[in-house]
Amino acid sequence: MIPYETIFSEIKFFVAACPRAHRRSAASSAQRSRGCPSTRHHRRDQPERQRVRGGLRHRFLGARLGVRRQSGTGTEPALREALSLAAIRWQYLHGVDRPELVDPDTWTFDHRDVNRPGNDLAQLALFRDYATNPPLYPRVHECFRDSQVPLLALWGAEDLIFGPAGARAFTRDLPQAEIRLIPGGGHFLLESHLDTAVEHLRDFLTRTLEPATA
Repeated sequence: MIPYETIFSEIKFFVAACPRAHRRSAASSAQRSRGCPSTRHHRRDQPERQRVRGGLRHRFLGARLGVRRQSGTGTEPALREALSLAAIRWQYLHGVDRPELVDPDTWTFDHRDVNRPGNDLAQLALFRDYATNPPLYPRVHECFRDSQVPLLALWGAEDLIFGPAGARAFTRDLPQAEIRLIPGGGHFLLESHLDTAVEHLRDFLTRTLEPATA
């Protein structure tokens, strides 16, 4: 098994190398990631529940950043709650218009795997590492502005973790980015709207990928 410290380092290496990416080297598509570029464009008079950072709503993110600012046993209960079966099931089903399409094996196996002996410590380390993402966001923004790489954002319109503002924010640096908010889609969009997502993705790749040469 790859140590989780190594995984974090590789992610940060990718972000650091991003500005050197060639404009047409590949088509970019995005559904979501655990630390997407910042969307610091909210109005100060918006309700707190509507504010986002990188599309990640503050009510979901707060406890994870809190454990970074004040690590200790007092900050862990809220994080450990995220490892519960109910919390993982919620991530799969919230906002989904047809929850019967989501296989219960998804959250059942996820819960089993994240609760393997000792894996809880890796999950807590990941939560703590979230707070190291924002300092890297300017490099990602710079990469987008310099490369103007084609980008498709496929997003669950009802996602309460990564809100739609996180998808729309791509257009600040990539004005030609294609944003597709899928109605009735939640956080794990492909579990319930795979056919719709594939249709958008095929269309995007057909239009943006350069034909292969012999």
